[in-house]
Amino acid sequence: KMLHDEERFTQPQFQFNVAGRDIILKQREINFGNFDSVGHVVWDSSMVMAKYMELNPSLCKDKHIITLGSGTGLDAIALHLLGARVRATDINIPLLVENSQNNMSTSNPFPIQVSRLNWGDPLEKEVQDEMPYDAIIACDCVYYPHLIERFLCSIKLLAAGSTTTSSSSPLILITTQKHFGQVYDDFLERANKLFTIDEIPRTEHHKDFNSPEITMIKL
Repeated sequence: KMLHDEERFTQPQFQFNVAGRDIILKQREINFGNFDSVGHVVWDSSMVMAKYMELNPSLCKDKHIITLGSGTGLDAIALHLLGARVRATDINIPLLVENSQNNMSTSNPFPIQVSRLNWGDPLEKEVQDEMPYDAIIACDCVYYPHLIERFLCSIKLLAAGSTTTSSSSPLILITTQKHFGQVYDDFLERANKLFTIDEIPRTEHHKDFNSPEITMIKL
């Protein structure tokens, strides 16, 4: 199985299949002391999310979705291949742009749009202009304690801008690794003050892409 394969982090590219289509992602060297580089490789949570969406295509087809902390772009590309109109964001976007362009589907009339988004900062104009979003998706974004508040601030801004008199609140799905321990617990405590939190049972995850170390929550 591909989950928990640390050799993946040293490979220049990574291949993953979603909806019968091979996604080929370039990767770069990661420096755990530099948070700008954590998005240079494919993390387990993004694979869990991609395969969950593959099992639930109605969450993607013809939906307008924004992704946070998109990294190499696996989650955004998977959503695109499943028929969503996608706005992918991260603080560091060159690799995200390249991978998105290299894996675009001709059957989806909406190419993946990429924007730089620094959590906690005012939203970029193009991000605001595309509101409302049907869903907000984030994978492996809960890891540094000092970023929790900023991460939640961006989610709150996007959720508020996507909730109108003519639209319901957006679906917010987050996958993350529980082994971050106290950081994850702090995130849940703070998120619970803003949203109702429901955990997606592992029995609903893809049979080959689930792990007791990875949780998926809906806000």
